[in-house]
Amino acid sequence: MSLSAGDQAQTIGVGVALLIASGAGVWRVATLRGNVNARWAARVAFAIAALDEKTIRQLQLLRDEVDAALPEGAFDPGQAIADPAPLSIRAEEAVRLQRTRRQMQSSIAGLMRIGRAAVVGLTAFFIGVACTTAHYAELWDWTTLRLGGLILVGGSALFLVGVTATYVLLEDRLASAEALAGTAGQVERTTT
Repeated sequence: MSLSAGDQAQTIGVGVALLIASGAGVWRVATLRGNVNARWAARVAFAIAALDEKTIRQLQLLRDEVDAALPEGAFDPGQAIADPAPLSIRAEEAVRLQRTRRQMQSSIAGLMRIGRAAVVGLTAFFIGVACTTAHYAELWDWTTLRLGGLILVGGSALFLVGVTATYVLLEDRLASAEALAGTAGQVERTTT
C-alpha cells in the first residue's frame, strides 16, 4: 500500500503535531518538581504544625479525662468503675491527626516524584509516536518499528493515565489534610 503525497503529508503532520505536544509536555513536567515545591512546601509545613498542635491539645484533654475518670490516690481496681469508652474517642482523634500528618509528608514526597514519572511516560510516548509516524507515513517500512511504536504509544498512554490519577489522588490527600488542619488558604494570607 502506497500513500499519496497528500496522505503522507497528513500522516507526517499529525505525527509532528503529537511530537510537538509531547515535547511540550516533557518540557512542562520537567518543571513540575519545582512547581509542586513552591505550591505545597510552606502549606504542608504550616498544616503539619497545626496538626501537631491539635494532637497535643487532644492528648492534653485525654490526660485530663483520664485523670478525672480514675480515683484519687493509690490505684485500687475495685474502686475503678469509670467507663473508658469516651476516652477512646479522644485517643482515636489524636491518632487520626498524627496519621494525617504522616500522610501529608508521604504525599508531598510522592508529588515530588510524579514529575520524573511523567517525563519517562512522555518520553516513551514521544518515541512511540516517532516510530509509528515513520512507519505509517511510509518513511521507513519495518514491521518491528510499527509494533514497537504501537506498544510504546499504548503502554505510555496507560502509564500516563496512572501518573495523572496518582497526581490527582495526592493533591486531594494534601488538600483534605490541609482542611483537617484548618489551615486551607491561610499560608497565602500570612506570607503576603
